[in-house]
This record gives sequence, structure tokens and C-alpha cells, in this order.
Amino acid sequence: MHNQVHVMLDIETLGTGSNAAIVSIGACLFTLQDGPDESNTFYQRIDLRSCLDAGMDVDARTVLWWLEGSPGALVELTGKEDRAEVRAALMAFKHWVPKDALVYSNGPSFDAKTLSTAMENLGVKPIEFWRERDHRTALDFLSVRCEKSPQEGRRFLKGELGPKPHHALADAVRQAMELHSLFKSKDVGLRES
Repeated sequence: MHNQVHVMLDIETLGTGSNAAIVSIGACLFTLQDGPDESNTFYQRIDLRSCLDAGMDVDARTVLWWLEGSPGALVELTGKEDRAEVRAALMAFKHWVPKDALVYSNGPSFDAKTLSTAMENLGVKPIEFWRERDHRTALDFLSVRCEKSPQEGRRFLKGELGPKPHHALADAVRQAMELHSLFKSKDVGLRES
């Protein structure tokens, strides 16, 4: 498990439901032992019009949240360069994911669920449900193994890594680094005892 290659997934959307319009997909390969492999990543901005044409939802509250966010996040959200049609982006991501990799995302009911819903609706075979893993639950377990409460583990990581930028690829890399940092923290503790 320590050296197994995993995928960390993050998406940015314009809604909070499982049919939300996806504006970017970011992912990186990682192992618990070595952390994220920043030389092997996936990042694709998605054309919003293609999401709307596919019947995906845009939520006004989420749009307002983005508008109130950082200028960098807003530019990332609205920039017109390098945007792919949603179905093409989903197919490219599915092709990029290694066949046997487990796919982690931040919570069991949003990123992976939203991506699977989009894939199903657009005729792209989703990643098998049994390969999906929850980043938050893994963080909580690793925090407890490090003799920290889940809240202490999150505070430790925030101090170590800083705030999340709300950029799909940067968030995926950071989330992989969080698992790696806690894993190594416990690993170091085991070697010292």
C-alpha cells in the first residue's frame, strides 16, 4: 500500500449538486511513501458552454462564491485558453488514470460522484466505484495513527502547507501532500520508538 500508485482528484465546479457544471479537472499520481509525482499530472479546463449544452447545472450561489474569491481563482475560472469540451475532457481523464490506481478525492459525495455522473450522462464509462477512496477519511485515520485528533491533524497540515488555492491541479497536489505528510509523520515516529 505504501508504494502503490494512487490518483488524487480535484474538480472545480459551478454548483454543489452531482450534476454541477465542471469547469476544471486536476489530478496527480502519488504514493503514500513518496508523495505526489508532479511530473505526472492531469489538468484540463472545461468549456462552460459544453457543460450547459450537456444539461449540467450552474448554481447562482456557487457563482457568487467564485466572484467573491481570490482574483487568481477567478481568472482560472473565467480564462478562455485551453478549454476542452466536457466529454473530451472526461475521456482524456479516464484514459490518463492508471488501470489499477485507487482514486482519492476530498469527500465521498462530491468530486468523484460529480465526475461519475457527468461520465454516465455523456456516455463515458465511469471509473469503477470500488476504486474510489475518500481523502478526508484517510486524513482522519492517519491523524489518529499520529496520535492527533482529526482536528489537530488538519491544523497541523494547514500550518505545514498553507491554505488551499481552489485550483483543481494545485488542490489535488496539496491533498496528496497532506496524506503523504501525515503518513511520513507517523512513519518517522515509528522509526524513533
